[in-house]
Amino acid sequence: MYIIKHKLKIKKKINLVFFHGWGLDSNIWTYILTILKPYYNIYFIDFPGFGKNIKEPLKNFNEISQKILKKLPEKVIWIGWSMGGLMATDIGLKYPERTKGIILITSSPCFIEKKNWLGIKIVTLKKIKKEILTNYSNFLKSFQVLHIKNKLKINIHVLNFNNIKKNFLKPTKNSIKYGLKWLIQIDQRKKICNIQVPLLQIYGSLDNMVPARIDVKLKNLYQKHYSYVIPYSKHAPFFSHPKELCYIIMQFINHID
Repeated sequence: MYIIKHKLKIKKKINLVFFHGWGLDSNIWTYILTILKPYYNIYFIDFPGFGKNIKEPLKNFNEISQKILKKLPEKVIWIGWSMGGLMATDIGLKYPERTKGIILITSSPCFIEKKNWLGIKIVTLKKIKKEILTNYSNFLKSFQVLHIKNKLKINIHVLNFNNIKKNFLKPTKNSIKYGLKWLIQIDQRKKICNIQVPLLQIYGSLDNMVPARIDVKLKNLYQKHYSYVIPYSKHAPFFSHPKELCYIIMQFINHID
């Protein structure tokens, strides 16, 4: 698997590894890269069938972990957005000796709506899958409206998305089906209490995919759990609030370093 690397010349700097979410690729990190790269070694992972790894055969979490751990530094902070948070949590659970911390951006240990749990209806995810596969440009337009813009138009940097949406490669059909399977079937709620490293959960106050209200239940599961809610942000704060997001990430890193 190909890993996009942005390394500092200075040795012994903190290493950040980023996983994107469903439907998009590592281009989502464009704007936070410019803010973070003077301070950290940064690695972007495209899932098989996405972005730079669009021709990579499909792999499960264990296979992805084995591939990338061979190419990464000994100790890293895993950062995952949305579906990518499932991967960040999984690898942090299984390889605590390689993990300095975990940062989850608008992600959930269980994405699907269940009894006493706020989540997404399966029918909604299936509609998104259909739009990705049948009309990717329409999916990108819908993404901007649903996950970046808000009616109040407060602190929103819409141009950030418009300027780079042409860079996104349409994912392969099988990778989208595989990602949907992860979102529907994976439930990490019982496992999260076994995490041995600090974990930061970042929410958007207007996010209707991963409501910030789930944080109350997560704090009961995990003692080393930190959280922050970005005001007026939806599901994609790296586009709408890149400076605020990076400030939160850097504050957490300073705290645990």
